[in-house]
Amino acid sequence: MDPMFTEDTKKAIEFARDEAGRHGHSFIGTEHILLGLIRLDRGRAIEVLTKLGLDLDEFKERIAHAMHPSEDNPAAEQVPLTRQALIALEQSAQEAETRESKDIETEDLLLGLLKHEETLAARVLIEFAIDYYKVLNELRNL
Repeated sequence: MDPMFTEDTKKAIEFARDEAGRHGHSFIGTEHILLGLIRLDRGRAIEVLTKLGLDLDEFKERIAHAMHPSEDNPAAEQVPLTRQALIALEQSAQEAETRESKDIETEDLLLGLLKHEETLAARVLIEFAIDYYKVLNELRNL
């Protein structure tokens, strides 16, 4: 089985490209994907984050502060994914396979972002006391 991105996960990744451009970055990192998920503002990923007590506005401010500003501002179609972002997307597919799903949902994307704690997205979520296992447990409770 080869999982595919749902329309919501595709839209979140599209939003990630916009977020990278908005921050003047010449790459799409895990932080941009997470901001894309938040901008999507629907799906189980957002439901879990809010149930875990994450203030989305405060989080957006914190992650924006953690990003290094850039003046690159490349054309949107030229913005590649970082190695860590690619790994997170691959991990999202593995999460969907674990659920025996043919679709990569927003929650799979969130788990993929959290799987490796050294990424900026994961580090900032951990500052808010949200990690892979808390999200996984909350998903099981839904």
